[in-house]
Amino acid sequence: MTALRARFAAIQARVEGILDGMSPRDRSLLLGLVGFVTVAIVLGGAWTMNNKLESLEDTRDKRIEDLNYVNRSLTEYQEAQIELQQIESDMARFDGQDLSSFLEKAADSAEIRDRLDSVRENSVVELGDLEEKNYSVKLSKVTLDQMVSFLYQVEATGYPLKITSAKFKRVKVSGEWLLNVTLEIAAYRLIKTEG
Repeated sequence: MTALRARFAAIQARVEGILDGMSPRDRSLLLGLVGFVTVAIVLGGAWTMNNKLESLEDTRDKRIEDLNYVNRSLTEYQEAQIELQQIESDMARFDGQDLSSFLEKAADSAEIRDRLDSVRENSVVELGDLEEKNYSVKLSKVTLDQMVSFLYQVEATGYPLKITSAKFKRVKVSGEWLLNVTLEIAAYRLIKTEG
């Protein structure tokens, strides 16, 4: 500690010696220069610290935004998992029933079983764990009410299908206008995977 005080006293004596050898004008210029440099260092340090803090705040805000995105994505994923389980459960209800027998039951309910001419499978496509079978369904000489009732039976029961197109042709039978209908239907089935 004494050596440090002696060294500091030597430096102080040297600075005082230099200042004593300067004119008052030179001393004022030196003090002004030291004051300017000190102010410049303080302001530069403050500016640098401010920029660093803003950068850190921007990084923090970005991380918070990323975290919120991850949380939203996780919530959406969990909701999608629940929805997927529900869909799989709904699809499993019709697992053993092919589209032909399902449409026959719908036609029975709509009282047009004799008007259901054909249910023909056109193609099969595998989409990952899902199998899509495309069918062409023909109904002949049905009234509009019967057709609406049939479509309701098909759509409302939850069978995993989608009517991709429908063609209606009016025909006159015994003075009454009836419809010949061709439906393109995609039916879906889960492919059972082992494991």
